[in-house]
Amino acid sequence: MKKLENQSIDELEALRTKIDAVLTAKRNEQKAEVRAKIMAEIQAAGFTPNEVIGSTKSNGQKRKRTADPSRAVIGPNGEKWSGYGRRPAWASEMQTSS
Repeated sequence: MKKLENQSIDELEALRTKIDAVLTAKRNEQKAEVRAKIMAEIQAAGFTPNEVIGSTKSNGQKRKRTADPSRAVIGPNGEKWSGYGRRPAWASEMQTSS
């Protein structure tokens, strides 16, 4: 085998592609082995994966807060404020005048 320094760019790119493919396959294989071990431990303890790990549907993302219609404030000129975020000046004026 030639030294890396003596290989052409095309040969090095081909080698990189082969290495990436082998690494991906080995990582996937290792993940499957770890997953199988974890599942076996969970089942041996008499639990289900959801009991131990919980629901994974959220992917760690926080739920976005949506505007609550009961909190909505409508100003004297038809302006709308959801009740979230900085209070607009007109809403502050309405509150002090009440």
